[in-house]
Amino acid sequence: MKHNEMNIASEKLKSLRQQKGWTQQHLAEVSGISLRTIQRAESSGVTSTDTIGALSAVFEVERSYWQIDTFTSSEKQRIIQKGLRIALISIALAQIISLVVIWLFVGTINSLWLKSILASWLVLGFCFFVHRATVQQLNIHSSQSLKALHDKFDKS
Repeated sequence: MKHNEMNIASEKLKSLRQQKGWTQQHLAEVSGISLRTIQRAESSGVTSTDTIGALSAVFEVERSYWQIDTFTSSEKQRIIQKGLRIALISIALAQIISLVVIWLFVGTINSLWLKSILASWLVLGFCFFVHRATVQQLNIHSSQSLKALHDKFDKS
């Protein structure tokens, strides 16, 4: 690999091109990049920094978009699941702490406070399960698949 070349996520290039309904030849024409360079970028992922700049301009994405993902799909799923668990635990702790603070300053906790916390947990639980079911049903495992779904609904 030469000094001004780098590896890109070739599947991202191919996916964006196909989403627009473009052939490799059409992408070469609109970007000012040779057809052979487009073919090499899609097959091997090796391309120059100039090519990355041109592709970023054509597809209106940041240059960092082309970076190769360092996490596997299952690793990303585990990270997301841990994040959701941390968020739910944080909310639970915040509610418990707020109850303790109210009890310390007011001296009592009435049933309205307990009912409001129960209601918030029911809403959060419902949102969590709707989110999880939607992700599983639509097979959304990355921000790119979510963006593709968003673009699909924008077109219709």
